[in-house]
Amino acid sequence: MADFDTFKKYFGRKNNKTGYLATMAGRGRPTLRPISFFLLGKKIYFCTYSGDAKVKQIKKNPNVEVCIPVNRGRWRGYYRIAGEAGLLTDPAARKRLFRKIPYPTEGFWKGADDPKFAAVEIKRVASRYLPPAKYQEVAVKL
Repeated sequence: MADFDTFKKYFGRKNNKTGYLATMAGRGRPTLRPISFFLLGKKIYFCTYSGDAKVKQIKKNPNVEVCIPVNRGRWRGYYRIAGEAGLLTDPAARKRLFRKIPYPTEGFWKGADDPKFAAVEIKRVASRYLPPAKYQEVAVKL
């Protein structure tokens, strides 16, 4: 069945993929938005503006769910990952991560120490996979 190597192949050679992040907004309302996720090693990250609503929501409630759509030909599937989102605060870790972001950062942030830059790691708690062309999710260990 699916493992991390299967999951990783859907991210392509640049190890990034657009998916969806669900957080909890005010009054217990879930909020869903598209995000460019990327992998470094076996960890899932995304970067965003530090003043964005999702950062405030994560600080208030770190429980999130990520959905990564996957395709095989005309067939569709997905990974659903329940986890905890955490902001990277260590300057050395932020610098290492910033150098490896697999998409252009010009015009967004000046560097890892830019106060507008927020780096978020998703710590996986539980994962489910719907393989393309199948009709039932299965629990997977990523």
